[in-house]
This record gives sequence, structure tokens and C-alpha cells, in this order.
Amino acid sequence: QCLDWAQYGWEIVGHAYNGEEACQIVEQQQPDVILTDIRMPHMDGLQFLTWLKQSSSHAKAVVLSGYGDYEYSRAAFLLQVTDYLLKPVNEAELLHLLSRLEVELIQESQSRYQHREQQVALYQGLQLMQDEWISHLLNTHTRNENEIIVEAEQLKIAVPEEAYHIVMIKLLDVNSSIASRYQSDKGSFYFAVRNIVRESMAVYDEQTDIFRNLNGYHEFLFFQPAEKDRLT
Repeated sequence: QCLDWAQYGWEIVGHAYNGEEACQIVEQQQPDVILTDIRMPHMDGLQFLTWLKQSSSHAKAVVLSGYGDYEYSRAAFLLQVTDYLLKPVNEAELLHLLSRLEVELIQESQSRYQHREQQVALYQGLQLMQDEWISHLLNTHTRNENEIIVEAEQLKIAVPEEAYHIVMIKLLDVNSSIASRYQSDKGSFYFAVRNIVRESMAVYDEQTDIFRNLNGYHEFLFFQPAEKDRLT
């Protein structure tokens, strides 16, 4: 009530009267910042902070409490709260804190985005190496079995230990679809097809890896144990 939150770029997404209600709001709204009292009925602030620490939320928790609650504040910091404000809350102090939290949230968001981008790049790089290895394997008639097993493990490819076939799926007459539905972006098309094939094969084997045959045109491959010939 002491701030015009919208003026400073913030939105109140929920108001809880106890820790139990707060848990529900966090799960539903995924807030960026939580202001919590310490003394509340049913589930107090410390119990709520304990729950919050164990949850998947990335929210920054700020504890509000009175002068006589030092032991509570100490316990709160052990639960990794962002800050601790004494009541009655000073408007200037709160604004200063919100400005700092905004900077931290932006930096953390950028960091998470960069991490995701790096993970995607690593995954795509590994996937291309796997495709290249499988494609080369198909064109090589004489290979040492032990070498194949070692190289597959290095590339995180699960080659069946028993006898197996390499099954090929070839897509026909898809150029018009690539042009119309994927704006001629073959990368997006291959990504979509790989996922569709993987989901289809998951009915039989959830661990099935799908590879693209770089020697062919719109061809995908997967390993199939010989005992599962019925799938072909």
C-alpha cells in the first residue's frame, strides 16, 4: 500500500494471509520477488521459506519483521533470503531494494538464457557428430568391433549389445512441405522429423535414438535389436 507498484514497473500477482496460501500462489504465479512476514498463522514465514528453498522457484525472498525478531532474522538468512526489512517498512529503503533486485533478476535471466543457448549448441554439436559417425559407419565395410563400441560410447550412442539391424526411414516428396511449412528451413524440418520419429518409436522403446543419414536425402536411422524384427 505504500508504493504505486505499477509506476515502478512491478505487478502484485498475489496476496497471501499465511504460508499455505503463499505456497499456492508461488506454484500458480511463479513470482520474481516475495515479501513475507515471519509471524503468520498455520504456516509461519520460516516454514514457508523452508518450503520455498526446496521448491523449483527462483523467486527472491525478502523478510519483513519487527525489531525484536533477531533469532527469526538469523534463521531466515540461513534459508538464503535476499534481504531483511524492519517494519514499518521505509518507502525509500524498499525502492532501493527493488531497484537492486531488478538488476539481479535481469542478470540472472540473461545468465540462464546464455546457459540454455550453450546447452543447445553443445547438444546440436554432439548430435551432428553422432550423425556424421553413423553416416560414416554405413559407408565402411570393414571395421573393428571394439573400435565401434569405444567410439559409440564417446559419442554417447547406445549401441545394442546383442545382434542388431540399422533401420532406415526415407521421406519421399517432402520438398514442397519444406518450402511451404518450414519456409525452406531444412534445419527446422529435420529437427521436427527427428522428434516425430523418436516419439513414434518410443511406443516400442523409450530409449530409441534417432540419427540422420548424411549420405542420403531426407533419411533417418535407428538401431533395432534383431529380436525385434516384428517392428519393421
